[in-house]
Amino acid sequence: MSPLNYRILIFNAAKKRFQVEEIEEDYIGPLSASVHIHLNRYKSYDLDVFDPNNVICLGASILAGMGISAFNDLVISFKSPLTGGLYINNVPGLGSSLSKLNVDLIVLEGKSKAPIIIGLRGKEDGGVECYIRYLEENQVISLMETYLRLRGTKALVRYVAEKILNWFMGSEGLEEFSVIGIGPAGIISSYGSALTLTMAQGGTEMFYGGIIGGGLGSLMYKAHNVIAIAFGGKSSKETFERKSKFDVIVRRMHNVIEEYVNKVKPRILAKYTSTVISYISKMSVLNWRHALGSANLAVKELINMYARNFKRSLLDAELIACDSMCPLRCRVTFQETALELSHIICAGICGVFNFQSLIDCINGLIDLGLNPEEFMPISALILELVHCGLLKSEHLGLSGFPVFDLMGIYDGESNINAHCVLDIAHQIVLKKERSEHHIDLLRLGLEHFLKHLVQDKGNVILDLCMMIKLRNGRLHVPYPIYSLLHILPLPVKLPVRESSPLGLHSLKKAVSTARRALLRRSLHLELGICNGPLGKFLSDIVIEEVNKALSTSLLDHVRRIMSDIVRYNRLCGAEPESWYGHRAIDVLLTLAQEGNENLANLKKRLIERNIDAANEYLLEFYKLLTSMFP
Repeated sequence: MSPLNYRILIFNAAKKRFQVEEIEEDYIGPLSASVHIHLNRYKSYDLDVFDPNNVICLGASILAGMGISAFNDLVISFKSPLTGGLYINNVPGLGSSLSKLNVDLIVLEGKSKAPIIIGLRGKEDGGVECYIRYLEENQVISLMETYLRLRGTKALVRYVAEKILNWFMGSEGLEEFSVIGIGPAGIISSYGSALTLTMAQGGTEMFYGGIIGGGLGSLMYKAHNVIAIAFGGKSSKETFERKSKFDVIVRRMHNVIEEYVNKVKPRILAKYTSTVISYISKMSVLNWRHALGSANLAVKELINMYARNFKRSLLDAELIACDSMCPLRCRVTFQETALELSHIICAGICGVFNFQSLIDCINGLIDLGLNPEEFMPISALILELVHCGLLKSEHLGLSGFPVFDLMGIYDGESNINAHCVLDIAHQIVLKKERSEHHIDLLRLGLEHFLKHLVQDKGNVILDLCMMIKLRNGRLHVPYPIYSLLHILPLPVKLPVRESSPLGLHSLKKAVSTARRALLRRSLHLELGICNGPLGKFLSDIVIEEVNKALSTSLLDHVRRIMSDIVRYNRLCGAEPESWYGHRAIDVLLTLAQEGNENLANLKKRLIERNIDAANEYLLEFYKLLTSMFP
């Protein structure tokens, strides 16, 4: 039985009504609740990704809304249109808004007959009220074309926030609420992401939050016909009493936060800069074309130029908070664009090394409802196919010819490549009466696009790839950095800064490192701990205190959750089957370090047997890792 009287709100978009249930399962936080709901209640592993019962779970931690922003992350989970497996990730700050709803988790099921905006508001008496607004598809598209001089996803979430503002007006003024809204990509493709916006209590501040990937925007629209969901309100006295056992934790946190913030705050930007520079030195460039080019002077000069460009641009950067309660402004922005480390790294694989070009590209993709972290590696492959003459630029509607030569990429060429990425995005996202066949296939998914190209051009296409085929036929596009924790598909998505870039020392060490990272990430998701420096500083303290308060072992608890996630992905075939592309061999050799007998044997096998040896390593790694979560 749950030690917290866990409360979930199930909203049925088809019936336009909801019910609140108290659950007796062993839930402690949003990770355990959402995984159990997908695995046991809805059995979504058996469903098509756009089935109305592929539910979207939005959850807040037991500590959300108690005055410490480090525990206010929202955890979101669903069966992903991109991988066919369970997508689990966190969104900074939104857990506080959900905690005001007097429930711990929202479950969105069913499909509306017409596109709708959903509002859910918690009341002081402990109840919840609902708001529904209908929009036709042409109205949605019209709003995205321009609203208050905004475009795309930003225009939609701003429109929803302003239309629903008065509904969240309470006796003491505006109540805190958040909005999650789709973009144009969610309407027409499988790549659609969603953008978040939070309005602080009293309306004093408004925060554009993170971009949520995994195909969430496409799932919201195609499976549920929901274009946005807003939630917030005012917590009831009963909600505060239910969390009172954690008051001692909050008091202890407040005692250590002030000293830590005063110590760290002056060094935030310098620390961020050094972290990014260290990752830039480990990133791939030009679609992994130079995996073995670490000793190549041209590659080094290109990366050094990018690092210098980045450091100069940070002179004009600003620090903002993820929510109104955060005392540590650790989010770096440039021209009002949040500088996510993942976006900075992904630019290199597309040949974008000019910072202004990168900012324009990121903003353009977000406006279209695409997650730059997911879409830029796909674009990089397409640009290289054009560069090699295997695709024609006019078939993709490109405004220029991509520059993928090491000796030529400076500011002007970076701008051309950035425009090419946006051209591909526009072709996929914007509806036309007739589209090129390649674009239609890309909308369906990368696996359809590549299958057609291989049939047309032969296996030379696969030699240019660096991706992993899953058992269900979908493709995992690796994160473009030399770290096993990000190249290989793991059961839970790890933030880029979860650990230092990891080389390939031995299989046993790689598996052990991945296991520790997954367990720590699971603990953070279950407790809604943010990825920023404050969350990392407080995590060990809060884990210890929650163990005491609940008389439990959180580590044992998340081990069981990880076992359930592994089982779920196995049931729906979202596990690695093989590498695509001979570049996988180059990448593994680049990762390998000298001085290890097992590693020497792997190098020998890679050189002698090429892709077969790489596939053996991949499958052995995944088998050993998942065997640790039986």
